[in-house]
Amino acid sequence: MDVLVALTRRTTERERRALTDALLAVSGRRAYEGPARPVGLSHSRGDQEGVSGLKLPGSFS
Repeated sequence: MDVLVALTRRTTERERRALTDALLAVSGRRAYEGPARPVGLSHSRGDQEGVSGLKLPGSFS
């Protein structure tokens, strides 16, 4: 599964660690929650070229 995250600000170290831990829980052979699938994560600021034209869904929280 590939995930694209469009950010509006820099992430904090704490946020990056939380995201990494959550993805590692479900990604690859060492996954310990749910079905183990390879997960690829890309991130970009939402105002950068190539990202700004995307229609993004609302918040998932």
